Formats: sequence, structure tokens, C-alpha cells
Amino acid sequence: MNVSLSPLSRPRLRGYVLILFALALAWTAVTLVRSYHYWENTGIEDPHMGSTIRNGFLVIVGLVAAAYAGQWIWRASHGEGRAATVQPVAAAAEVATPQTNSESAKILAGTGAKYALEIRAVGLAVTGRHQDTIWKQIVAKSNNYETVLSSDPKDYGENPDERRIFAEVAAGASFKYAAGEAVDHWPVPVIIYGPPKGADSHYRAAYEISDVRQKAGLGVTQFLWLDDANASSAAPAIDKLFKFFDEHPDVPAALVMSQDGMVNRWGLNTPGAAKEPQGAFIPPVVDSMSALLVARTDRVNKLVRPYQVDMPGDIDSTKTQYDVVKLWNFYWKEDSAFSEKVEAEAGGHFYGPPTMRSDWWISKLPELWKEVTNKGPGEFKSSPYLPVRWANWQVEEFDEAPLLGYLHRPVDIKLTDDNGKLLKRAEQVKQLQEGWKQAVATLPDGAKPTRVFYDTTQDREWTIPLTQALHGNTEGIDLGNVKEGYDVGRRIGNTGVSSALVQLSLATIANYEDGGSSATINLMDDGRASIVMVSPPDEATKAKNSEHRGPNPFRYRMPH
Repeated sequence: MNVSLSPLSRPRLRGYVLILFALALAWTAVTLVRSYHYWENTGIEDPHMGSTIRNGFLVIVGLVAAAYAGQWIWRASHGEGRAATVQPVAAAAEVATPQTNSESAKILAGTGAKYALEIRAVGLAVTGRHQDTIWKQIVAKSNNYETVLSSDPKDYGENPDERRIFAEVAAGASFKYAAGEAVDHWPVPVIIYGPPKGADSHYRAAYEISDVRQKAGLGVTQFLWLDDANASSAAPAIDKLFKFFDEHPDVPAALVMSQDGMVNRWGLNTPGAAKEPQGAFIPPVVDSMSALLVARTDRVNKLVRPYQVDMPGDIDSTKTQYDVVKLWNFYWKEDSAFSEKVEAEAGGHFYGPPTMRSDWWISKLPELWKEVTNKGPGEFKSSPYLPVRWANWQVEEFDEAPLLGYLHRPVDIKLTDDNGKLLKRAEQVKQLQEGWKQAVATLPDGAKPTRVFYDTTQDREWTIPLTQALHGNTEGIDLGNVKEGYDVGRRIGNTGVSSALVQLSLATIANYEDGGSSATINLMDDGRASIVMVSPPDEATKAKNSEHRGPNPFRYRMPH
């Protein structure tokens, strides 16, 4: 087969340059830390430090160059990168609309309690264990009362520098796995939760968005700060996520994430966080970051796909004849303006450029709409979260992102009386039983949960009313069964605010790899419990996923 490497089929270079920079920086940091330990132990400077950095950098350059060339060849062989043209509306829809199976269409047609979101990506990292690795270890361990984590303090970092490097690598990797599947050159709304902070801390969870974006090397992906909180649980973030989709029918996708660990807590002066030791120790709250990218294909089919414009994949900020580029340039201009505003109001407590708030962005869009041409098929109507038409390659990116499962609407359960006092155990059990029935009803007709994820870290007795509530349930789940009940507080450890999203990530992975649906149950400080169901995609969807993401979509963006 003859392959012509035309400029139009050339991949965008910016992302590869940023990946090269991030990998080189990480390699240099690791080498410097190792050389420091060598000097500390021997009193002699590491004679190989320079050559190690140089050789590692050459390997990184070679790998990135090979990946870039490989993608260029692949795009050319598949006919990507056509010249910019405008298709008729009917033709554009007919050519671009992907196959939709009846199960997916039925789930997306649900309303009210049946309304669900597609899970398009999962990012999970817990103390060096990424993606489905931790689920496989839980299954292999097969013990309700023992953690899969190491009992050797050295495995968590032998000094403060190592602990920070471990935490930063985990944060960047988790964010890359999830946000890396988002459509680039389109601002992705983000809800982020972090651990509680001290009264003297001015830091906010949302400040992490720009930081992890850089660590993940996602140079062509833009983000919006939709909502954030420093709290004890990220369970309320799922309520906010569904409310966001309810209130904004033009939103095609969003990201929800959480991050916790002792490195974060020391930086935030979290109440109760012990002083950091200089040597190795087992952290009371382990490094954990989890993120979910969710979407609605039906919104893309209706609001985006018929109006897409064909354009080259290799674009830069100078090609302002395209509205996508105008949006790109406008975004960064306003992002800088927002950062300057935050710095001016910070009173000396500035932690670096934050990601632009969504309400700031929306308030500035009328200026952008004066600049764009809106040329293309059909009558595209600009809106806050779809300000300009997508390019054909943006739609392709959306279509190629895997469909890993469905996130179903949360069911909140009140476990206190009108005065805020905790109900007696019998009443708690009754409330949980009713909430369980409502949560099961959010699943597709005929589906039922086969496993439950929960967390007793904050209250070991929480398992008592929960077990009683599920005793004799029609789904036949037994929390005492090692293959049905998963207490992440025991099987992993204290993941802090991230527990709710860690459970949802594990549920998604377990469903996809082992079949069945899963329930996640979280107890919150305000006397409420939350049940969220996760259901898997069908086999036809898995087969489609494998075409673009291989046999294991959770590992697609992991280093091989």
C-alpha cells in the first residue's frame, strides 16, 4: 500500500512537544533525586548524572519522534486530513453519524430517575497502582479485611521529595487517562474536589486543574473551572454533575475528579494532619486520584454532528480563518485576563495561574461571537458550551473515545431527623432499603447490581445498618461475600475525599472486565447517604471500543 505523507494528514505537533517536555522534565527530576541520594550516602557526586540525563533524553526524543511518525503514517493511510470543505447538511450527517445500537439509544432516552451519562474515560491512580491494576489486585487478594497495598513504609517514599514526586506522577497520570479522551480545542467543564483545608489556607481544589493539565501533557485540551470544593467526600460532586447536565442541554461532555493524599493535606494544612516525617512511613491517607469523563452522544448527534466543518488536522494559532482557532486564541486571552484578576485580588496569596471559571468564560463569549464567521452546513446556533462549530476531527475524536459504561442518577438518602439527629438504627435500615429500591430502578429495565462498593473508613459500624438493609434483597447481594461486597476502606485503605470516585472507577472497571452492574454507597458527614449505580456497555460496544483503543481501553494511555 502506497502512503502519501501529505501536510494535511500530519498530526498536530503541539501535543507531542508538550509530551516531550513533560517526559524530559520528569526524567531529569528522577535522575537528580537519585544522584542526590548517591551523594548523601557516599559523599561523592554521581559521575554518571550528566550522561544518564543525556541518554534518557535521547531515548525520549526517539520514542516521541517514532510515535509522531507512526501517527502521521496511520492518518495518511486512513485518508485523514482532507482539505477544508463544507458538506451539505444531509450528507454530513449521513457520513459522520456512527452506528447506534438499540441498548445505548434506549439508555440515553431515559428521563428523570432513568437519566444516565455515558462514561467515556476513567482515570484512577492509588499509590502507584493505575487503572485496572488495583481491581485485579483486589480480585486476586480475595480478602474482605486485608489491604492490597504494601506494608513496607519505603514503598510510599523514603523522604519528602520522593513522596511529592510519587504524588505528582500519580496526579498527572490519572488526569491523562481521563481527560486525554476529551475533545481538544474545546473547553471541557470540570468539577473537582480536594481534601479539607485549614482556616489559614487560601488554596482551592480548582487550582489543581491547570497543574495536572501540565503534568499530563495535555497541551491542546482546554478546561473550564465549573465547580470545586475542599470537603470530606466527593459524593456531592455527582449530584452537581447531573444537575449541570439537567440545566444546560447544550453540554456534550464534562469531567469530574478528586484528589487526596498526605502530600495534598500537608500543603493545605488540613485539620488533623500529622506533621510530615523526614523518613519513610505508611501514610494515614494514601495518594489517590480519580476522574471520570462523561458525555451524551445524543447531544453531539443533534447539536454538533450535522454542523461540523471539514478542516486540516494540523492547525496553529495563526490560522484564524477557522472559528475553532479563533476560539482557541480567545480562550487563552481570557484565561490570562482571569488569572490576572485572581492575582490582583489574592492579597499576596497567589498560587499560580488558575483555570478560567466557566461563568467568566460565558460572560465573555459575546465578544467571540462578533469575530467568528459561523460558516458551515445548516443553521448552527451558538450556545455557552458549544460556542462554535466543531471540526470534523473533533467529532472523530469524540466518536473514537471508548464507551465504558453508564453513570446513573444518584439517590440521596436522609439518615437524620428534622433536627439533624441521626436516626435510630432500625429507621436507618428502613431508609436505606427504600433508597436501594430507588437506586436499582435507575438501572436499565431488567438489569440488577451484582456487587457493591462502599467505605467504612470513617465509621466501621456503618457496615451494620448497610448489611441489615441489604439482607434478603431481591438482587441476592451479600456484603459478606468476598466477590459481592467491596469495602474499599479495608481492601485498599483511607482514600479520603476521593473514595466516592475511586468506587465509581472500580465499579466501571469491574463491570467492563467481569460483567454485571455495580452499586456504590457513600455515607456523608451531613447525615446523608448516596447510592449511585453503574452499568456496563454491551458486547457490540466493547467490540467497537477495541477498534480504536485495543483489547483493554483502560490501559490505552498507560506506558507500554
